[in-house]
Amino acid sequence: MTIVNLPLNNNSQFSTTYNGYINVYALDKTSYVTGFPQQLSTLKGTLINNNTISFAPFVNSTNDAFWFKLTNGKYVPQKWVNCSLYQQKDSDLNHFFNFQGNFQTNTLNTLYNSNYTINAFIIAFDNSFSTLANTTSPLNQTGNFSITLDTTNIVNIAHLQWGFLMNGYPVYLSEANQQGFTLISDFVKDVCIMS
Repeated sequence: MTIVNLPLNNNSQFSTTYNGYINVYALDKTSYVTGFPQQLSTLKGTLINNNTISFAPFVNSTNDAFWFKLTNGKYVPQKWVNCSLYQQKDSDLNHFFNFQGNFQTNTLNTLYNSNYTINAFIIAFDNSFSTLANTTSPLNQTGNFSITLDTTNIVNIAHLQWGFLMNGYPVYLSEANQQGFTLISDFVKDVCIMS
């Protein structure tokens, strides 16, 4: 069995190896509305250094009623979003894949109802981007993560994506940088076991 380690960052080429995608839901969090690719700057995915990524809530400068309702000077979100910050490969896909790193910091917070959640993922897709198999890390858990996906027996796999999924409310531009962030590193820390 060949084990392939999926990188957090590929030779500092963050802007060319990472992609962004947003799925938009109604406030019930289950009624799907739309989905679209998104630039990393709006998705708030940033390379801090070759080994660390910052990921913060999605910022939207559109102040129409679809996204926000202006109430007492605040742009109250009218949608729930599922934001993927990911890398993708489209060849040599039948392996035992491993993705690991460390959620160093998680200060995500909101003034509105449900808070943000984040986890790491690996997903295998067919040609039409239907999910064939996936795995995720626990939600909001700081510290090390290590997830694996065995695709050795999936014959119709066409794409593999790995990265991070954040669920939560969109943020209006004037309120950006108030909802916290998470720092993700490829430095896996040693765990001491007391005996």
